[in-house]
Amino acid sequence: MNHNIIDYLFYRAFKQYVEKEGSYGAYFNAALYVSLVFICITGFIPLNLIKIIFLQHNLLIYLFVILYCISIVTYFVLRYKKYNQRKNRIELFRRYRNSNFNKYIPDWSIWLIGIILCPAGGFFMVWVQKILLCYLL
Repeated sequence: MNHNIIDYLFYRAFKQYVEKEGSYGAYFNAALYVSLVFICITGFIPLNLIKIIFLQHNLLIYLFVILYCISIVTYFVLRYKKYNQRKNRIELFRRYRNSNFNKYIPDWSIWLIGIILCPAGGFFMVWVQKILLCYLL
């Protein structure tokens, strides 16, 4: 069975939203959560690159941050839109229902991942920026 960690995070968040709030809007909320996690994991790479390229142009940096976040959210919402339909939702649940991760990862820890990754992403952004600027200047 082919597992993708981002798809698995979406499955767990989607499952919890469906159980608590019903299926209406659950895919959108889960896709929003996965995009937040993805931005926190990878955001420091393009943001540091754009900061180095446009050293003193803060407006361009803010514009890039906004465009990056919008594009990531749009990508994940469009990618997981198919799970709004019942037949695709059943296929998603069938694929990950018997995953070994379900035994070891409790439901509350899925939300803890997002809480931990936000400050960790900020830390890596500052850390990489300091290292790169030391070597460039």
